[in-house]
Amino acid sequence: MKNKYINNRGFSLIELLAVITIIGIVAIIAIPSVSQYINNASDTAYVSYERSMVDAAKSRIIQCETETNPDKKCNLRLPYTTSGAGSYLNITLNDLVNEGFMDPMKDPESNNYCNLDSYVRVTLDPEHTGNYNYKACLTCGDFKSVGC
Repeated sequence: MKNKYINNRGFSLIELLAVITIIGIVAIIAIPSVSQYINNASDTAYVSYERSMVDAAKSRIIQCETETNPDKKCNLRLPYTTSGAGSYLNITLNDLVNEGFMDPMKDPESNNYCNLDSYVRVTLDPEHTGNYNYKACLTCGDFKSVGC
């Protein structure tokens, strides 16, 4: 039986440099893409928070309008503020949280709670058909809703 010598030398310097170069190129391509996905996820979270605020405000309006106990019934007409643009009611995030319509929201970037002074503006439609328009104005970390 012949003795075969096994090559136990390992990798050459050229082979190691080639692998490190390939890993560097992959990192250069991947890191910007990953950070873009993280930013998009944060933006999606803020839009989701705005929708949650609007849904909670709708639930609050419905509960107030369908309450049969006069002691618990909300008078939605009284707190409306009249300005040149028409009648509206601002329901703050603090009100929605304190009344149990939603939980406090955390900023996905800083993990701090969103500003409880954020609000949903409920506007009575101009034709007075009993319908409401809703616009969430969220301030959460560096994010602020458009048009608020």
